[in-house]
Amino acid sequence: MLVIEDDAAAPAPVTKAIVVSRRAAGTTRTTADGTTAVGAAREQAREKAITRSKTLRFRKVVGYQYVAAAGTIAPEWSDWITYRVDGQRRLVRTYGAGTPQVVALHIDAFDVEAKADGTVVVTTITAKQDPSGRGWRRYANSVTIHPKN
Repeated sequence: MLVIEDDAAAPAPVTKAIVVSRRAAGTTRTTADGTTAVGAAREQAREKAITRSKTLRFRKVVGYQYVAAAGTIAPEWSDWITYRVDGQRRLVRTYGAGTPQVVALHIDAFDVEAKADGTVVVTTITAKQDPSGRGWRRYANSVTIHPKN
């Protein structure tokens, strides 16, 4: 169960960013000389319009129960897990009614996109003051997640 919503309370993000896509964890490949290879089409820098931050809410299947009367198996769901950007530009994760846990700092935008094949593309844009004092530097990173269930 996946819910993606616009988050009007989150800080205003940049509207376009160069996004560098990365492979999902465990799917890197190694070249003959032992270095990690990047360069497949989905790993190239691309421009993506991000109009506002998103809130991602989902539940995971934590077990199953057999319903004898219907002869079916019903999934047992976890509490809601929520990712959103708070007012201090931190990406926070909340499980159920628990205390939010900070996942990342300096977040200008958090974008989530559900693809038709069931994968989820998550993009974060971070911003930090340029050490030279000439404005801000923004960095974007994107990862494709392949949910188990």
